Amino acid sequence: MLFGSVKGAFTGAHADREGGDSNFTLLEGVERNTIIQMLKDTGGNKLETAKRLGVGRQTLYNKIKAYGIEV
Repeated sequence: MLFGSVKGAFTGAHADREGGDSNFTLLEGVERNTIIQMLKDTGGNKLETAKRLGVGRQTLYNKIKAYGIEV
């Protein structure tokens, strides 16, 4: 029951506000929120976001699409 309530903290209204799917696991919710924050920090620069996150540019693009993040 604990994980269900924690999972809810990263889904629902917040995910819907960002235009994404609200059925994320805890890890996916954290990853999605981290990507969104990093994109804000870099002014939407995807290459710089990928570098700061330590992932490839294509991986970042795939995650943006999978999480329904609007850039």
